[in-house]
Amino acid sequence: MFSGPSLTRAAQARLHTAGFPPILDRNGTTAEVLNPSDMPNFDENVEYRDRLKVNEIVLQFMAFSR
Repeated sequence: MFSGPSLTRAAQARLHTAGFPPILDRNGTTAEVLNPSDMPNFDENVEYRDRLKVNEIVLQFMAFSR
């Protein structure tokens, strides 16, 4: 389990004001922010009803310089 440091509110505010676009899923819904130290609830019924039968995570990074 990941237990590294999380971003401070000030760091999150700087990222927000930097103009980065929001992280969206394939349906255009804003991504949910999770605390890595908290384990999400596992619902077997939700996983069973998933038509795609996969859990896909795509990471995209944007860099900028001054």
